[in-house]
Amino acid sequence: MTVNVRIFGGLHRFTEGCTECKKAISQDTCAWDIVHILGIPEHEVWFVAVNGVRVAKEEILFDGDRVDIFAPVGGG
Repeated sequence: MTVNVRIFGGLHRFTEGCTECKKAISQDTCAWDIVHILGIPEHEVWFVAVNGVRVAKEEILFDGDRVDIFAPVGGG
C-alpha cells in the first residue's frame, strides 16, 4: 500500500527538504506512524489530517490516502 504525504509549516527540515512524497506502508499503519517513519519529532507536529480531515493518532491508513502533517502556527 502507498500513501501520499504532504508536509507543512517548516517540518520539511526533518525530511531533507522534501515537502511531498509517497510512502509504502503496511496494512496496519496509523496516521501518526507516518510522522515517526519520516523522522519528525512528535512534539513538532500540531496535527495530522487524512484526506482533508483531522484524525486521531490511531486512525488506520488505506491505500491512496493523502496524509497532511502540520506544524504549530503562530502569529498575531
